Amino acid sequence: MGHPRIDPDETFLTDRQREVLTLRANGLTQPEIADRFGTSVANVSSIESRARGNVDRAVRTVELAADIRVEHWIKMDEGAHLREVVESVYEAGDEARVKVPFSDPELSTYLHVRLDHRLDGRRLVGPLWVGLTADGDVITHPSGLLPPNAD
Repeated sequence: MGHPRIDPDETFLTDRQREVLTLRANGLTQPEIADRFGTSVANVSSIESRARGNVDRAVRTVELAADIRVEHWIKMDEGAHLREVVESVYEAGDEARVKVPFSDPELSTYLHVRLDHRLDGRRLVGPLWVGLTADGDVITHPSGLLPPNAD
């Protein structure tokens, strides 16, 4: 039940949490899992809830680690066109003397995919922070909140 590239012992999930999430992903219901484990549905629900909480915290930890690497943040206002976002990223790269490792169409596509849920057509439906790391990585922070270490 392991993953070919990930050592389960190096995650935030217990063996039982991994097992419950795997069984749920395979379509089993909580009552079916409870029968299989010889426990209550409430216990399976609790295990699943704690597992999902651990996954959510791990995702936020990874996002925070990415945000911390950002050296230059760009605030984009609601209604900004995707073209403005692309131009702002290149301008920030020029100012910071950082090479953005995307061609113009690649960056536009990358941002469109990352921000699809935040776009109405090609305009932002809410404020957005876009970050640029010293390596040229482009990070999006789709919230109106100020990300860590923002100017």
